[in-house]
Amino acid sequence: MEKKIGKFFSSEKTIAKVIVALVMIVALVTVFDLSTVYTTFATQDSGYGYGYGVASEYGYGYGYWTEETPTLAITYASCSSSCTITPNTAVTITATFGSAVSGTPDIYITEDAVATQAYTAMSGSGTTWTFGYTTGSGAATAGVVAVRTHSGDGYTPTPTNSTFTITAGGGGNGGGNGGTTTTTTTTETVTTDTGVELTTETVSEVVPTQAAVINADNEAEGLEHFIALTGDVPATDGEWQSVNFIAYGTTNSTGMSVRDRKGVVGDYFDIYGRVPASTTDWYDIDLILTSHKPTQRQISAEQTALVDFTKVYKRLPDFNNIYDEWALYYIGYNIRNVVRNLDSERAAIGSFKGVYGYVPSTSHHWSIMRAIAYTGASR
Repeated sequence: MEKKIGKFFSSEKTIAKVIVALVMIVALVTVFDLSTVYTTFATQDSGYGYGYGVASEYGYGYGYWTEETPTLAITYASCSSSCTITPNTAVTITATFGSAVSGTPDIYITEDAVATQAYTAMSGSGTTWTFGYTTGSGAATAGVVAVRTHSGDGYTPTPTNSTFTITAGGGGNGGGNGGTTTTTTTTETVTTDTGVELTTETVSEVVPTQAAVINADNEAEGLEHFIALTGDVPATDGEWQSVNFIAYGTTNSTGMSVRDRKGVVGDYFDIYGRVPASTTDWYDIDLILTSHKPTQRQISAEQTALVDFTKVYKRLPDFNNIYDEWALYYIGYNIRNVVRNLDSERAAIGSFKGVYGYVPSTSHHWSIMRAIAYTGASR
Protein backbone atom coordinates (compact mmCIF):
# COMPACT_ATOMS: atom_id res chain seq x y z
CA MET A 1 0.00 0.00 0.00
CA GLU A 2 2.78 2.42 0.95
CA LYS A 3 4.54 1.71 -2.34
CA LYS A 4 1.34 2.43 -4.29
CA ILE A 5 0.80 5.72 -2.46
CA GLY A 6 4.42 6.69 -3.05
CA LYS A 7 4.12 5.84 -6.71
CA PHE A 8 0.88 7.85 -6.96
CA PHE A 9 2.47 11.05 -5.60
CA SER A 10 5.72 10.54 -7.51
CA SER A 11 3.88 11.16 -10.77
CA GLU A 12 3.86 14.85 -11.65
CA LYS A 13 1.05 14.32 -14.19
CA THR A 14 -1.14 12.64 -11.60
CA ILE A 15 -0.57 15.44 -9.06
CA ALA A 16 -1.34 18.07 -11.73
CA LYS A 17 -4.62 16.33 -12.55
CA VAL A 18 -5.58 16.24 -8.87
CA ILE A 19 -4.86 19.96 -8.48
CA VAL A 20 -6.88 20.83 -11.58
CA ALA A 21 -9.79 18.72 -10.31
CA LEU A 22 -9.72 20.45 -6.92
CA VAL A 23 -9.64 23.90 -8.53
CA MET A 24 -12.63 23.02 -10.71
CA ILE A 25 -14.59 21.77 -7.71
CA VAL A 26 -13.89 25.00 -5.78
CA ALA A 27 -14.84 27.10 -8.81
CA LEU A 28 -18.11 25.22 -9.28
CA VAL A 29 -19.02 25.65 -5.62
CA THR A 30 -18.20 29.37 -5.78
CA VAL A 31 -20.24 29.90 -8.95
CA PHE A 32 -23.14 27.99 -7.44
CA ASP A 33 -23.07 30.06 -4.27
CA LEU A 34 -22.83 33.36 -6.11
CA SER A 35 -25.57 32.46 -8.55
CA THR A 36 -27.78 31.48 -5.63
CA VAL A 37 -27.14 34.81 -3.88
CA TYR A 38 -27.77 36.95 -6.93
CA THR A 39 -30.79 34.97 -8.10
CA THR A 40 -32.39 35.35 -4.67
CA PHE A 41 -31.45 39.02 -4.58
CA ALA A 42 -32.87 39.74 -8.01
CA THR A 43 -36.24 38.06 -7.62
CA GLN A 44 -37.30 38.76 -4.05
CA ASP A 45 -41.07 39.28 -3.82
CA SER A 46 -41.23 38.92 -7.63
CA GLY A 47 -41.31 42.70 -7.86
CA TYR A 48 -39.11 45.60 -8.77
CA GLY A 49 -36.09 46.20 -6.55
CA TYR A 50 -32.47 47.31 -6.74
CA GLY A 51 -31.45 43.73 -7.52
CA TYR A 52 -32.46 44.08 -11.17
CA GLY A 53 -29.68 45.19 -13.48
CA VAL A 54 -31.63 45.58 -16.74
CA ALA A 55 -33.18 49.02 -17.20
CA SER A 56 -36.56 47.59 -18.23
CA GLU A 57 -36.61 45.38 -15.12
CA TYR A 58 -35.23 47.73 -12.52
CA GLY A 59 -37.09 49.29 -9.66
CA TYR A 60 -37.00 52.12 -7.20
CA GLY A 61 -36.70 51.02 -3.61
CA TYR A 62 -38.38 48.25 -1.72
CA GLY A 63 -42.09 47.79 -1.21
CA TYR A 64 -42.01 46.10 -4.63
CA TRP A 65 -44.30 46.85 -7.52
CA THR A 66 -45.24 45.08 -10.73
CA GLU A 67 -44.59 48.23 -12.75
CA GLU A 68 -41.23 49.89 -13.20
CA THR A 69 -42.47 53.39 -12.41
CA PRO A 70 -45.36 53.09 -9.93
CA THR A 71 -48.22 55.62 -10.16
CA LEU A 72 -50.82 56.89 -7.71
CA ALA A 73 -53.90 58.99 -8.52
CA ILE A 74 -56.21 60.48 -5.89
CA THR A 75 -59.85 61.37 -6.50
CA TYR A 76 -62.46 62.97 -4.26
CA ALA A 77 -65.77 61.28 -5.09
CA SER A 78 -65.82 61.81 -8.89
CA CYS A 79 -63.36 64.72 -8.96
CA SER A 80 -59.95 63.97 -10.44
CA SER A 81 -58.41 67.46 -10.76
CA SER A 82 -58.73 70.95 -9.20
CA CYS A 83 -61.16 69.56 -6.64
CA THR A 84 -63.36 71.75 -4.47
CA ILE A 85 -65.41 70.39 -1.57
CA THR A 86 -67.94 72.16 0.64
CA PRO A 87 -67.55 72.44 4.44
CA ASN A 88 -69.00 69.67 6.63
CA THR A 89 -69.25 67.33 3.64
CA ALA A 90 -68.67 63.58 3.67
CA VAL A 91 -66.60 62.51 0.69
CA THR A 92 -64.94 59.26 -0.33
CA ILE A 93 -61.26 59.71 -1.12
CA THR A 94 -59.92 57.05 -3.48
CA ALA A 95 -56.26 56.21 -4.02
CA THR A 96 -55.70 54.27 -7.24
CA PHE A 97 -52.26 52.73 -7.67
CA GLY A 98 -50.81 51.59 -10.97
CA SER A 99 -50.12 48.15 -9.51
CA ALA A 100 -51.18 46.21 -6.45
CA VAL A 101 -49.94 47.45 -3.09
CA SER A 102 -48.21 45.12 -0.66
CA GLY A 103 -49.91 45.55 2.71
CA THR A 104 -52.37 48.33 3.60
CA PRO A 105 -51.62 51.96 2.71
CA ASP A 106 -52.24 54.78 5.22
CA ILE A 107 -53.78 58.19 4.53
CA TYR A 108 -52.98 61.52 6.20
CA ILE A 109 -54.94 64.75 5.65
CA THR A 110 -54.35 68.40 6.50
CA GLU A 111 -56.44 71.53 5.98
CA ASP A 112 -54.46 74.77 5.80
CA ALA A 113 -51.40 72.93 7.20
CA VAL A 114 -53.36 71.71 10.24
CA ALA A 115 -53.62 67.93 10.59
CA THR A 116 -57.27 66.88 10.46
CA GLN A 117 -56.66 63.17 9.96
CA ALA A 118 -53.68 61.29 11.41
CA TYR A 119 -52.21 58.41 9.40
CA THR A 120 -55.01 55.82 9.24
CA ALA A 121 -55.33 52.57 7.31
CA MET A 122 -57.41 52.76 4.14
CA SER A 123 -59.94 50.18 3.00
CA GLY A 124 -59.65 48.15 -0.18
CA SER A 125 -57.32 45.73 -1.92
CA GLY A 126 -55.04 45.46 -4.91
CA THR A 127 -54.78 48.79 -6.71
CA THR A 128 -57.85 50.60 -5.29
CA TRP A 129 -58.10 51.94 -1.73
CA THR A 130 -60.68 54.28 -0.21
CA PHE A 131 -61.21 56.40 2.89
CA GLY A 132 -64.34 58.19 4.11
CA TYR A 133 -63.55 61.77 5.14
CA THR A 134 -65.69 64.67 6.36
CA THR A 135 -64.36 68.16 5.68
CA GLY A 136 -64.06 70.78 8.39
CA SER A 137 -66.66 73.41 9.17
CA GLY A 138 -64.67 76.29 7.69
CA ALA A 139 -63.12 77.19 4.38
CA ALA A 140 -59.62 75.96 3.61
CA THR A 141 -57.44 77.28 0.82
CA ALA A 142 -55.22 74.21 0.82
CA GLY A 143 -56.19 70.72 1.81
CA VAL A 144 -53.47 68.11 1.30
CA VAL A 145 -53.67 64.32 1.21
CA ALA A 146 -50.62 62.14 1.81
CA VAL A 147 -50.52 58.37 1.33
CA ARG A 148 -47.78 56.06 2.54
CA THR A 149 -47.01 52.35 2.18
CA HIS A 150 -45.40 49.96 4.67
CA SER A 151 -46.06 52.49 7.48
CA GLY A 152 -43.72 54.91 5.75
CA ASP A 153 -40.90 52.42 5.24
CA GLY A 154 -41.90 51.52 1.67
CA TYR A 155 -41.66 53.53 -1.53
CA THR A 156 -44.87 55.43 -2.30
CA PRO A 157 -45.42 56.90 -5.78
CA THR A 158 -45.84 60.67 -5.99
CA PRO A 159 -49.61 61.19 -6.15
CA THR A 160 -51.51 63.29 -8.64
CA ASN A 161 -54.37 65.49 -7.42
CA SER A 162 -53.17 65.42 -3.82
CA THR A 163 -54.59 68.86 -2.96
CA PHE A 164 -58.11 70.21 -2.67
CA THR A 165 -59.90 73.37 -1.49
CA ILE A 166 -62.93 73.83 0.73
CA THR A 167 -65.34 76.58 -0.30
CA ALA A 168 -69.04 77.31 -0.01
CA GLY A 169 -71.18 76.06 -2.85
CA GLY A 170 -69.12 73.04 -3.94
CA GLY A 171 -67.26 72.63 -7.20
CA GLY A 172 -68.31 69.59 -9.19
CA ASN A 173 -66.67 66.89 -7.11
CA GLY A 174 -69.79 64.88 -6.39
CA GLY A 175 -69.45 65.52 -2.66
CA GLY A 176 -72.69 67.46 -2.29
CA ASN A 177 -73.52 71.15 -1.97
CA GLY A 178 -73.39 72.82 1.41
CA GLY A 179 -75.73 75.59 2.41
CA THR A 180 -73.15 77.78 4.14
CA THR A 181 -72.09 81.17 2.93
CA THR A 182 -68.43 80.73 3.82
CA THR A 183 -66.13 82.11 1.13
CA THR A 184 -62.47 81.66 0.39
CA THR A 185 -59.88 82.32 -2.26
CA THR A 186 -58.33 79.36 -4.06
CA THR A 187 -54.61 78.73 -4.14
CA GLU A 188 -53.08 78.69 -7.60
CA THR A 189 -51.09 75.54 -8.26
CA VAL A 190 -48.52 74.45 -10.82
CA THR A 191 -48.28 70.80 -11.82
CA THR A 192 -44.76 69.48 -12.40
CA ASP A 193 -43.82 67.09 -15.17
CA THR A 194 -44.18 64.19 -12.71
CA GLY A 195 -47.68 65.20 -11.64
CA VAL A 196 -46.76 66.89 -8.35
CA GLU A 197 -48.92 69.92 -7.65
CA LEU A 198 -47.06 72.89 -6.16
CA THR A 199 -48.49 76.17 -4.92
CA THR A 200 -47.21 79.33 -6.56
CA GLU A 201 -45.47 80.09 -3.28
CA THR A 202 -43.61 76.78 -3.42
CA VAL A 203 -42.68 77.36 -7.05
CA SER A 204 -41.20 80.75 -6.15
CA GLU A 205 -39.08 79.04 -3.50
CA VAL A 206 -37.64 76.31 -5.71
CA VAL A 207 -37.39 77.83 -9.21
CA PRO A 208 -34.46 80.29 -9.44
CA THR A 209 -34.94 83.76 -10.89
CA GLN A 210 -32.71 86.72 -11.54
CA ALA A 211 -32.38 88.98 -8.51
CA ALA A 212 -33.55 92.59 -8.53
CA VAL A 213 -29.97 93.66 -7.86
CA ILE A 214 -27.78 92.15 -10.57
CA ASN A 215 -24.53 90.46 -9.59
CA ALA A 216 -22.63 90.47 -12.88
CA ASP A 217 -19.68 88.47 -11.54
CA ASN A 218 -21.88 85.66 -10.23
CA GLU A 219 -23.90 85.53 -13.44
CA ALA A 220 -20.71 85.37 -15.49
CA GLU A 221 -19.53 82.47 -13.36
CA GLY A 222 -22.88 80.74 -13.79
CA LEU A 223 -22.83 81.26 -17.55
CA GLU A 224 -19.29 79.93 -17.79
CA HIS A 225 -20.28 76.79 -15.86
CA PHE A 226 -23.36 76.26 -18.05
CA ILE A 227 -21.22 76.44 -21.20
CA ALA A 228 -18.64 74.07 -19.68
CA LEU A 229 -21.38 71.49 -19.00
CA THR A 230 -23.39 71.77 -22.21
CA GLY A 231 -20.96 73.21 -24.75
CA ASP A 232 -23.45 75.92 -25.63
CA VAL A 233 -25.01 79.13 -24.31
CA PRO A 234 -28.49 79.09 -22.70
CA ALA A 235 -31.19 79.29 -25.36
CA THR A 236 -34.41 79.19 -23.29
CA ASP A 237 -35.74 80.73 -20.10
CA GLY A 238 -35.50 77.28 -18.49
CA GLU A 239 -31.80 77.02 -19.31
CA TRP A 240 -31.14 80.50 -17.93
CA GLN A 241 -32.56 79.27 -14.64
CA SER A 242 -29.36 77.30 -14.08
CA VAL A 243 -27.36 80.51 -14.43
CA ASN A 244 -29.70 82.26 -12.00
CA PHE A 245 -29.41 79.37 -9.54
CA ILE A 246 -25.63 79.57 -9.52
CA ALA A 247 -25.67 83.37 -9.27
CA TYR A 248 -28.44 83.88 -6.72
CA GLY A 249 -29.67 80.55 -5.37
CA THR A 250 -33.14 79.62 -4.09
CA THR A 251 -34.75 79.59 -0.65
CA ASN A 252 -32.91 76.44 0.45
CA SER A 253 -29.64 77.21 -1.33
CA THR A 254 -28.92 80.87 -0.59
CA GLY A 255 -26.66 79.78 2.26
CA MET A 256 -24.48 77.87 -0.18
CA SER A 257 -21.53 79.41 -1.96
CA VAL A 258 -21.50 79.99 -5.71
CA ARG A 259 -19.00 77.14 -5.97
CA ASP A 260 -21.33 74.77 -4.09
CA ARG A 261 -24.30 75.75 -6.27
CA LYS A 262 -22.18 75.08 -9.35
CA GLY A 263 -21.58 71.65 -7.86
CA VAL A 264 -25.32 71.06 -7.48
CA VAL A 265 -25.98 71.87 -11.15
CA GLY A 266 -23.00 69.73 -12.15
CA ASP A 267 -24.29 66.82 -10.06
CA TYR A 268 -27.69 67.08 -11.72
CA PHE A 269 -26.06 67.09 -15.15
CA ASP A 270 -23.98 64.02 -14.25
CA ILE A 271 -27.02 62.13 -12.96
CA TYR A 272 -29.64 63.06 -15.56
CA GLY A 273 -27.51 64.05 -18.56
CA ARG A 274 -29.02 67.54 -18.78
CA VAL A 275 -29.16 70.81 -16.88
CA PRO A 276 -32.30 71.46 -14.81
CA ALA A 277 -34.78 73.48 -16.84
CA SER A 278 -38.31 72.73 -15.60
CA THR A 279 -40.35 73.10 -12.42
CA THR A 280 -40.02 69.36 -11.86
CA ASP A 281 -36.24 69.54 -12.16
CA TRP A 282 -35.96 72.38 -9.65
CA TYR A 283 -38.41 70.71 -7.29
CA ASP A 284 -36.18 67.61 -7.34
CA ILE A 285 -33.09 69.71 -6.68
CA ASP A 286 -34.84 71.24 -3.67
CA LEU A 287 -35.68 67.74 -2.43
CA ILE A 288 -32.06 66.63 -2.84
CA LEU A 289 -30.84 69.70 -0.93
CA THR A 290 -33.21 68.97 1.96
CA SER A 291 -32.46 65.28 2.54
CA HIS A 292 -35.22 63.83 0.35
CA LYS A 293 -35.16 61.54 -2.66
CA PRO A 294 -36.13 63.14 -6.00
CA THR A 295 -39.34 62.31 -7.86
CA GLN A 296 -37.53 61.51 -11.10
CA ARG A 297 -35.61 58.24 -11.23
CA GLN A 298 -32.36 57.61 -13.06
CA ILE A 299 -31.57 53.91 -13.51
CA SER A 300 -27.84 54.31 -14.19
CA ALA A 301 -27.39 56.33 -10.99
CA GLU A 302 -29.15 53.63 -8.96
CA GLN A 303 -27.03 50.89 -10.52
CA THR A 304 -23.85 52.80 -9.68
CA ALA A 305 -25.09 53.26 -6.12
CA LEU A 306 -25.65 49.51 -5.81
CA VAL A 307 -22.03 48.83 -6.79
CA ASP A 308 -20.73 51.38 -4.27
CA PHE A 309 -22.99 50.03 -1.53
CA THR A 310 -21.59 46.50 -1.85
CA LYS A 311 -18.05 47.88 -1.85
CA VAL A 312 -18.55 49.99 1.28
CA TYR A 313 -20.71 47.65 3.33
CA LYS A 314 -19.25 44.35 2.06
CA ARG A 315 -22.73 42.92 1.46
CA LEU A 316 -25.85 43.29 -0.63
CA PRO A 317 -28.55 45.72 0.54
CA ASP A 318 -31.36 44.42 2.75
CA PHE A 319 -34.54 45.85 1.25
CA ASN A 320 -36.44 45.35 4.48
CA ASN A 321 -34.02 47.82 6.08
CA ILE A 322 -34.86 51.46 5.37
CA TYR A 323 -31.30 52.53 6.26
CA ASP A 324 -29.91 50.46 3.40
CA GLU A 325 -32.39 52.01 0.99
CA TRP A 326 -31.50 55.53 2.08
CA ALA A 327 -27.80 54.78 1.64
CA LEU A 328 -28.58 53.92 -1.99
CA TYR A 329 -30.57 57.16 -2.39
CA TYR A 330 -27.78 59.25 -0.89
CA ILE A 331 -25.15 57.74 -3.16
CA GLY A 332 -27.24 57.62 -6.32
CA TYR A 333 -28.69 61.13 -6.17
CA ASN A 334 -26.02 63.02 -4.18
CA ILE A 335 -28.48 63.88 -1.42
CA ARG A 336 -27.35 66.60 0.97
CA ASN A 337 -28.12 66.75 4.67
CA VAL A 338 -30.10 69.69 6.00
CA VAL A 339 -28.30 69.62 9.37
CA ARG A 340 -24.64 68.67 9.20
CA ASN A 341 -22.72 66.80 11.88
CA LEU A 342 -19.02 67.45 11.35
CA ASP A 343 -17.97 64.72 13.80
CA SER A 344 -20.00 62.16 11.86
CA GLU A 345 -18.55 63.41 8.59
CA ARG A 346 -14.97 63.19 9.90
CA ALA A 347 -15.59 59.61 10.98
CA ALA A 348 -17.20 58.85 7.61
CA ILE A 349 -14.17 60.25 5.78
CA GLY A 350 -12.03 57.83 7.77
CA SER A 351 -14.31 54.94 6.84
CA PHE A 352 -14.24 56.00 3.19
CA LYS A 353 -10.43 56.05 3.21
CA GLY A 354 -10.39 52.61 4.82
CA VAL A 355 -12.41 51.23 1.91
CA TYR A 356 -10.96 53.12 -1.05
CA GLY A 357 -7.43 53.92 0.15
CA TYR A 358 -7.80 57.70 -0.37
CA VAL A 359 -9.90 60.57 0.93
CA PRO A 360 -12.99 61.80 -0.97
CA SER A 361 -12.14 64.19 -3.79
CA THR A 362 -15.04 64.09 -6.26
CA SER A 363 -18.72 64.87 -5.88
CA HIS A 364 -19.52 61.17 -6.14
CA HIS A 365 -16.98 60.40 -3.39
CA TRP A 366 -18.65 62.94 -1.11
CA SER A 367 -22.06 61.39 -1.76
CA ILE A 368 -20.67 58.08 -0.49
CA MET A 369 -19.24 59.86 2.55
CA ARG A 370 -22.65 61.39 3.34
CA ALA A 371 -24.30 57.98 3.03
CA ILE A 372 -21.85 56.60 5.59
CA ALA A 373 -22.30 59.61 7.88
CA TYR A 374 -26.06 60.07 7.87
CA THR A 375 -28.11 57.09 6.68
CA GLY A 376 -27.49 54.62 9.48
CA ALA A 377 -26.58 51.76 7.15
CA SER A 378 -23.92 49.46 8.59
CA ARG A 379 -21.94 46.34 7.77
